[in-house]
Amino acid sequence: MDLQFEDPLSDYKRNATPREAGFDITGLVVRLGLAKSRKQASYILLAAAVLALILAFVFWPRSSQDIELPPVSSNLAPSGNPGRF
Repeated sequence: MDLQFEDPLSDYKRNATPREAGFDITGLVVRLGLAKSRKQASYILLAAAVLALILAFVFWPRSSQDIELPPVSSNLAPSGNPGRF
């Protein structure tokens, strides 16, 4: 006895295109002419992500001592009697 069940989503899975699944950024890279295939486009996007991380670490301030704050002007500070001018 051989039972076979039909999956109601099998036709959808078989006929689904990347556009139906969401935004296709590798397809966009290929259409722009930056890559010849989707595999090459994925490598380009991976390299761009790594480059962005490296640049973020290079330009991120290392500590608060590296940032110079302007000196506080003495005429902005309140006098000894804060109620009088």
